[in-house]
Amino acid sequence: MSGSFEDLDVPPGLIAFAVDTVDVEHVISRNLKKLAVSLYISNLNGMSMSCRGLIYSKKNCSCISQLIRQGKVLSAQTVRNGGIAAAVSKMAFGNKIGLHLTASIDSGTLFTLGLRSFLLEISGVEGIDALFKGIEHQVLVHYV
Repeated sequence: MSGSFEDLDVPPGLIAFAVDTVDVEHVISRNLKKLAVSLYISNLNGMSMSCRGLIYSKKNCSCISQLIRQGKVLSAQTVRNGGIAAAVSKMAFGNKIGLHLTASIDSGTLFTLGLRSFLLEISGVEGIDALFKGIEHQVLVHYV
């Protein structure tokens, strides 16, 4: 894609889009939905680029996708630049739901890029280990 407008010249560049079809009933956003639910992080050690790490990430994504289809995940956010702190903030902004971190996370981890990690808002905590089916997870937040 390139172009010019008056005195402005735009150099050629690649623009890519990804498209998928999914039932609208299974689409969720990142904004927090309810009070009295928990926020979990999955795939805490997902930074490994090894084949084993990629297989684990595929298992993690399949598990999360299944939880979304079952209606267990209310909202989700990937952990990118700014780490967990930025991801939690993006989920909370604009909805007037306060957060209180209940996990003990050092500041280095709190602001570190978490490749292939997801924050998940899940209603109810009974049987949470069974929901995650062997995927590493940790409770981060309880709403106040």
